[in-house]
Amino acid sequence: MEIKRVPVSIYAEMTPNPKVMKFVSNKLLLQTDSAEFRNIEEAKPSPLATKLFHFPFVKEVFISGNYIAIAKFDVVEWDDVAQEVRVFITEFLTEGGVAVHEDQLKPAQEEKAEEGKGPVLNPEDLGEVEARIVDILEEYIKACRGSRWRKHRFYGLQGQDRRSSAARRLFGLSVFNDDTEKRHS
Repeated sequence: MEIKRVPVSIYAEMTPNPKVMKFVSNKLLLQTDSAEFRNIEEAKPSPLATKLFHFPFVKEVFISGNYIAIAKFDVVEWDDVAQEVRVFITEFLTEGGVAVHEDQLKPAQEEKAEEGKGPVLNPEDLGEVEARIVDILEEYIKACRGSRWRKHRFYGLQGQDRRSSAARRLFGLSVFNDDTEKRHS
């Protein structure tokens, strides 16, 4: 029986995080939002991610749409291994390998609850300030990050001054205590 070879093109792209390399395909790899695998055990629904974890430097694999983002351990530099990984992914997909068996993926909310992080908050549960922050993030960041944004959900913040601390963290503002902040207002 002859294996059907499908032409696949992969290119590597740097990310803002130097430990993560993005490998972009001309072929759609995943129809659903995304799949994140932090170890080979979690990667069972993904033959591609399972094989990628056989590289000793692979720490995590994230698959979404038409790309694979791979986080590495600090044992190597991407300059030394990116070409090897690119060729491996290209050959795997060209030979008809399946990136992810989507029917074996757990729903995202179910997965979050299992991890003990709690369920994703509903918009109705957010205060006015939190809702506005989420709207701003949706408008300005979601478009830039594409479908990866769906993986990162807004969670309520703990603490007495959660609104101002949330804004500080989200927008990179300096963290002052209340007295210092009043003096600079």
